[in-house]
Amino acid sequence: MPIEGMTQTPKFHGSKRREVIATADVSIRQVQVLDKNSQVRTLIVWQCGPDIMYADSMDGLFDLTRRKTAPSWVVDQLRALPSDRQFDHLGNSKSNGVSIESHVPTTEDDDLPDFVQG
Repeated sequence: MPIEGMTQTPKFHGSKRREVIATADVSIRQVQVLDKNSQVRTLIVWQCGPDIMYADSMDGLFDLTRRKTAPSWVVDQLRALPSDRQFDHLGNSKSNGVSIESHVPTTEDDDLPDFVQG
């Protein structure tokens, strides 16, 4: 059954197995905002290129009925947020010059049997 809004059928490569064929840089962030009632709310914000979506939870982010396009005020404020209000995955302020290490493993993952990493 096709996904609503999807007009292209997935390409099938019958002779290929276990091969990475594409990637896209995606950012998923936890963002705290003040809502219209001045209450602090946490949103999960997903960004890929110019597309910015949000939901109230990770589950909601992957649910087409719960995910929404981020309003312009969120987009504008995210772009203008000073580095001392941005934190890495360890909770360090990005303004202190701490570099974020890559999450890509440098050794073979043993939880992926028979997967050959190049």
